[in-house]
Amino acid sequence: RLNKDVRFFLTIAGLREENLTAAEIIFARKQGLNQMIEDKVIQKLARESGVSVPQEKLEETIGEARSGYKNEEDFVADIRETLGVTLEEFTEYVRKMLLRREISDSLELKSPVTDNDIDEFLTKLKREMKGHPGGDVELPSREEVRAEIARERKSEEFKKLLAEEVEKAELVILEPSLKEKEK
Repeated sequence: RLNKDVRFFLTIAGLREENLTAAEIIFARKQGLNQMIEDKVIQKLARESGVSVPQEKLEETIGEARSGYKNEEDFVADIRETLGVTLEEFTEYVRKMLLRREISDSLELKSPVTDNDIDEFLTKLKREMKGHPGGDVELPSREEVRAEIARERKSEEFKKLLAEEVEKAELVILEPSLKEKEK
């Protein structure tokens, strides 16, 4: 499963394993293993907090990915060809991504988004958008900005929580080749 996950994530990043050095492949495998550990921790967090991915949300997200194709067969063939996974495996990857988002969204903000936070965000955005090649760009409403800032803060809190939980996780390595060599 690790090899398949690594190939999947490399493909999404636009990389091909045969173009990587040995050190890059080892790094990718470590990242894949870290991802698997995070997935287990996320499942635990979801169980403990009662968070899940609504089936409608999963179907909607898969439907958005499917919408650019003429038919289901073309969609499934492209997933198989470009990502090297079945529709079921692709659906599981999407479910894991959505579960991360659901847990993040369920977190309580440690500090509320203030009017000053919104003003700073809008000022920075106006500065960045000045002279935009597409002309004047409509700025988001204050409520949209408030929601975006809250999402960003929750995402940062989720990353911290996940890192803490991964650090606390007890791992048992069963594969002999992955165990540290005894001295």
